Amino acid sequence: MMMGIQNEYGGEVGNWTLVTWVRGERTTACADGSSLKEIINPMIEGDFDLYKMQALVEVALQCVEEDRDERPTMKQVVEMLQTYENDWQ
Repeated sequence: MMMGIQNEYGGEVGNWTLVTWVRGERTTACADGSSLKEIINPMIEGDFDLYKMQALVEVALQCVEEDRDERPTMKQVVEMLQTYENDWQ
């Protein structure tokens, strides 16, 4: 949804999943959010709040943890998003 690309890639560079790639990009993110901009669908064309998008990526990555016991419940997801929303106001 945020990316606009397929979940899996197999090519000359190697095989990867979208989640693995995003986690790697997030790990190398610069303070100015340049790596975050790399994982956002270019069709959005910078028309987003970088702080809000970072929060959404963080929540999304928690939702796709390999260990299902590490994933938040939907109630926890809603609570996280509400907390972020309150911080933004």
